[in-house]
Amino acid sequence: MEVSFFLYSVHFLLKCINATTAFKLRIENGEVVEYDKINISPTIGREDGTFGFGFFEYDTDLSLFIENAEKEIHRVKNSTGLSFSKDTARADVIRYSALPWFAFSEMKHAGSIQTGDSIPKISTGKLIQEKKKLLLPISISVHHGLVDGRNVAEFIQNVKDGQNNTL
Repeated sequence: MEVSFFLYSVHFLLKCINATTAFKLRIENGEVVEYDKINISPTIGREDGTFGFGFFEYDTDLSLFIENAEKEIHRVKNSTGLSFSKDTARADVIRYSALPWFAFSEMKHAGSIQTGDSIPKISTGKLIQEKKKLLLPISISVHHGLVDGRNVAEFIQNVKDGQNNTL
């Protein structure tokens, strides 16, 4: 089965996210809540240059994850507007954007401390080859009341460990 890099990398990131407890924490009604499983709400581009928000439910089975994600991509690509749904508004997600057109060294994610948004935001850039290594820029924005530098380092280590075991 030929797998798109986008869907493979999203599944891989979700596996690493779900292995990092702090990335499963949210603040709801002033209380810290830990979700059993984190899904993803990615931006999905359309041919006309617009985009919409999708929802991919995480499944450890890569084939099933891809099958469901492809259906959601089709739904968003064949809709107009931002494609908000009850699923894209869920708290048990990571907000995700892939920017495959360029690499970056820094990126800011939109957000407001006033809204109490505790959902992590992750973006990846263009995969580049440097010498014999493949490098993927990644930007991570988190609620510092739930996730600190040590937790981000744990996530990055999960990515490195997973990369060494799967690629």
